[in-house]
Amino acid sequence: MWKREVKDDYFDNLGKCFTCLNFLWKSDDAPIYIMDNHLAAAWCWMQECNPEEKYNFMHIDQHDDLGACGFTKDIEFLRISPHISINEYDKITYTTFGGKFKSFKCDNYIRACHFLFPQWFNTNLFYYTKSSSVCTLKEWGYGEFIEQNMDKGFVRQDITQFVKDKIFPQNKIVIENNMRTKKWIVNIDLDFFWDANIKRVYNDQFVSDFGITIGNALNNIQVLTIALSPKWCGGWENALEVSKAFLSCHMLRELCNEYFEEKRLFISPK
Repeated sequence: MWKREVKDDYFDNLGKCFTCLNFLWKSDDAPIYIMDNHLAAAWCWMQECNPEEKYNFMHIDQHDDLGACGFTKDIEFLRISPHISINEYDKITYTTFGGKFKSFKCDNYIRACHFLFPQWFNTNLFYYTKSSSVCTLKEWGYGEFIEQNMDKGFVRQDITQFVKDKIFPQNKIVIENNMRTKKWIVNIDLDFFWDANIKRVYNDQFVSDFGITIGNALNNIQVLTIALSPKWCGGWENALEVSKAFLSCHMLRELCNEYFEEKRLFISPK
């Protein structure tokens, strides 16, 4: 179902990726969300995660998304009222230097959500190739976010096999044991498959294999958020083609059928 409908001019909003959420879709049958950028990711987690429970967190992205946030006082109410609408979430702002700025952007939502629900970030596995500037944000009321595992030398090496062996093993006994512990918040940005020079790093087969790995692990995933990030993939057409490869496995394809049938997402921009 569409949480935010695709606008007719969404191909023209490539430059507004930090402040403009162009669309947000959720599977009717699974906690899978697809959006044009990760601005809405924290909202999706708040819809699917129990504030009283603990989760593990995995972030696969070209960027770390740990950028500067606004003041904590402007978002504290979400601890008590996390189930606001996406439009209300998107309108949360803070005021500084004489201007208003969005509290949740596509580059800071992880740190903001960690402030609200630190129990959701126990095992924090980060895989990215481009980090933001170091920012502890103590003066804003935010504590430091601890990256418990981030190996820059590994992010471009056999990540599918790593996920299979370490995070979501196919051994049924191991999966059942994992189910008794903490589930995972899995946050994927498809720009991970491109480099900073907008050069494709992985081919469709690799992307599809990784999608199969994630699809097979859905029983141990509390919520899966996927961003297309056309700005860092070289445009909408590239981002949409990669999304089709990632979602091509039977499991994800079936759960995201409406997304595929929405023809507006597969019309190449003129």
